[in-house]
Amino acid sequence: MKFKRNILLIIFVGIIVLFFALKDDFDEIMNLLLNSNKLYIIISLIFVFISDVFKSISLKKIVVNSGYSFSFKKALSLMITANFFNGITPFSLGGQPFELFVLKKEDNIGYVDGTNILFKDFYTYQMAFILLGAICYICSSLFNMVVYSPIVIRIIRLGLIINLCVALFLIYIPHSRKGNYKIVSFILNILNKFKIIKDKESIEEKINNSIIKFKKQTRETINSPKVIIKCIILNCLKIICIGIATYYCFKAIGSNISIIDTIVMTILVMIMSSFVPIPGASGGMEFSFVALFSYFVIDAKLSAIMLLWRFLTYYVPMIFGGLTFLTLKGE
Repeated sequence: MKFKRNILLIIFVGIIVLFFALKDDFDEIMNLLLNSNKLYIIISLIFVFISDVFKSISLKKIVVNSGYSFSFKKALSLMITANFFNGITPFSLGGQPFELFVLKKEDNIGYVDGTNILFKDFYTYQMAFILLGAICYICSSLFNMVVYSPIVIRIIRLGLIINLCVALFLIYIPHSRKGNYKIVSFILNILNKFKIIKDKESIEEKINNSIIKFKKQTRETINSPKVIIKCIILNCLKIICIGIATYYCFKAIGSNISIIDTIVMTILVMIMSSFVPIPGASGGMEFSFVALFSYFVIDAKLSAIMLLWRFLTYYVPMIFGGLTFLTLKGE
């Protein structure tokens, strides 16, 4: 039922975004979209897929490092399907409970070990995200890539601060027994709400005995810099691929912008909208995109690029993930 509400919310926000994007130049925007370069659209989709490939390699490394056998094919399938659950939940919170369930069901990875693996996965992504975000903001300011409005500067800084706080919290978690209990309990509560697990109470009884193991494994991973660094690099490549996909959206509509500018602005768009509490950061992503890229492109062309970009990088992965989930569910 909650998923249905979230999907309806996405549709509602999507309609509002379409209305404001199309209301002034409907004919011109539609003409730009219909006559867009299909080859560049395909290339953009390829880079969206490659971004999932890098993320899948990172997940595989973490699972294998935790002592389990796990193939790249499984990791990629899991990542693609999780796009659906990430897309329909605020802050992408639905993907990890689903991944935890699949790891338990198909690979017999216990809930505590699975939570530990997904914690490491999120930890390395968050470190990559804040690292790239900080670099892009500093570089764009130093080289005057964009003349930011005061409100945009405040939102970017707020996004950086919030994500830095999350990163610091993730560093603190391995040293906090209470924090470890809360993160495991939180995920179990989500699984229980979605009826993925039924006997929540008996599982919670085991948590206290498992936290020591969780804490030990997390510390071991953080004390294994090679794995952490490799996964952070892989997640950096994932994020950069989304920036390259954005570049080819611009190319598809016939707009000239450098690939460096596109990657930097795309990452800042993600930073600006990362704390929007709506599935897919809908509304926030579109506003941030227009606010930052209006320095390079204006009017109908910018609206057309934004709609194409949002469709290729958000709706397509989510729809494909949903179809994959339905296929797996039907087996």
